[in-house]
Amino acid sequence: MAFDGKYNLTAIPVGTSGWNTIMTTNLEYLEDYVSDILMLDADNAFDQYDAVYVASNGDVDVTTATSGIPYPVIGISLEDADADENIRVLTRGLVTNAGWSFTAGQRVYASTTVAGDLTTTAPTNTYDRQVVGMAMSTTSMFVIPQIPV
Repeated sequence: MAFDGKYNLTAIPVGTSGWNTIMTTNLEYLEDYVSDILMLDADNAFDQYDAVYVASNGDVDVTTATSGIPYPVIGISLEDADADENIRVLTRGLVTNAGWSFTAGQRVYASTTVAGDLTTTAPTNTYDRQVVGMAMSTTSMFVIPQIPV
């Protein structure tokens, strides 16, 4: 079998027997390159691209870092959520949103004023500075949350 493309996946020519084993191996190999996405329950309703944290009941909810009491961001919601709905949360990886207006290279923080929002302005209170990721372009960021201690 030959490897194709930048991820060195095994090609599966038409008519190959045992293709499902090859496909499984390819998907396992891709896990090293793709984003980390968790399926979690939403505690309340919120929007796609909101910064989320794990609430005390184990569900995820939108976060806001205010008054020195941050709710540690674990990732970004990949879809709108209703309360008690199972949703996808990106905990590490690249995400694009046409509504963002970043400058590549900027740190992206959890907002201290609007729950779930993101900002490139560092919060004044050091303890409230929750880095959610790094802007890769005007409309994309690499999500890599840094849990404050």
